[in-house]
This record gives sequence, C-alpha cells and structure tokens, in this order.
Amino acid sequence: MHGDLHLRHVLVEEGRLSGVIDWGDVCRSDPAVDLVLVWCALPPAACSAFFDAYGPVGEDGLLRARVLSLFLCAVLALHAHAEGLERIERESLDGLERTLAGS
Repeated sequence: MHGDLHLRHVLVEEGRLSGVIDWGDVCRSDPAVDLVLVWCALPPAACSAFFDAYGPVGEDGLLRARVLSLFLCAVLALHAHAEGLERIERESLDGLERTLAGS
C-alpha cells in the first residue's frame, strides 16, 4: 500500500489520474489507509465506479478510511491555509465535506 495516499500525492493531467508520487510510507498494512483517496480526491459520482473496480470493502474498513480521511483533509486544509495554497485548501475542505456526507 502507498501509506498516505491523498490529493497531494496524485498527479492529474487533463482531468485524469496520471501518476502517484511519494512512496516513502509504502508498507504492508490495512487497505483502509489508502481508501482515504475516495473522499479526499474523488468527486461523489466517481465513488461507485472506484469501488466497482476496487472490489468489496467491509463497513469496518470504510469507517477506518473515513476517519483517516477526516484527519488528513483537516491537516491538509490547515497547512494549505497557513501556506496560502488556496486551491489545496479549498479541495481539502471539499474533501472534509465529502467525507462527512459519506458520498
């Protein structure tokens, strides 16, 4: 697993995922850690397609992923605000909203 897969670690080209960076935390662990990306970076309409491709995830794994998504989105929003990174701040706040909505 990547270990801390969130919006700052994906590359997007022409609106499509084109790569993943920062593999420093790669490890064998709970897959819920990488599922943060579902709420942190994906629009709600893409979530069902993601899980169709990914496969089944139990309710306990989804809960762990959502809790971590809340944490990472909040930390990214605070960091972006402090650094004046308005687009990252907005996307992080949007990720918080998506996570809380459970979409």
